[in-house]
Amino acid sequence: MTTYFSGIVDEHDRVWLGGYPGALRDVLGVTVEEFVPLLPEESSLLTSGARAAHWSERIARVGADVEVLDTYAAGDLAGMPAVTHRRVGAGSATYVSADLGREGTRALLERLAGEIDALAADPFAAGGRLEVIVRRDEAIRHVFLVNRTDEEVVIDVARVAPRGVEVLTLHAGPADAAAVGAGHGRMDA
Repeated sequence: MTTYFSGIVDEHDRVWLGGYPGALRDVLGVTVEEFVPLLPEESSLLTSGARAAHWSERIARVGADVEVLDTYAAGDLAGMPAVTHRRVGAGSATYVSADLGREGTRALLERLAGEIDALAADPFAAGGRLEVIVRRDEAIRHVFLVNRTDEEVVIDVARVAPRGVEVLTLHAGPADAAAVGAGHGRMDA
C-alpha cells in the first residue's frame, strides 16, 4: 500500500516529471497530477463513508487493469478515484490518495487483509496490543507476534513477554492449523 504524497522525488531529491507517484506509477497503475491540500477545518467525504482530512490528490489517469475501491463523493474531486487497487503478479498494489485517518485506514487495511488471506485484525483477542505479521512459503506459515507494550500479553497459543517477540510456525493449510514450533526473543526499546 502506497499513500498520498509518495514518489515525489528520486533518490537524489530531484522531482519526478510526468506525474506522481514517480517510479511507482507503473506498479500502481495511476498518475496523480494535482495535490489538493485541505484546510484544518475541511474534510472530503468518500463514497465508503470515510473522510479525508489534511490532504487529497486528483488521480488523473487510471490503468485499465486498476480497480477503484473508493471515490470522492463531493467537492471538486467528486467522482474521482480516492483509493485504487491493482493486481501485480502474485501480489497487489494499492494507492491511497488521501489522509483517511485512523478509522478509514483501519477499514481499508481490513478489506485488503481479507483479500490476501491474512489473519484477522485481532486473531488472538489481544485487544490490539499485539502486532501480527504473517510470512509463508509453500509448506509453512510463520506468525510473528510483536508486543510493543510494557506489559505481558497472554494469549491461548503463546505467552509474549513485555517488549517481546514470539514466532509461531504453522503447517500450511487451514487458518486454524496447530503450531508446530515456537521461538521467542526480546526487543530493546
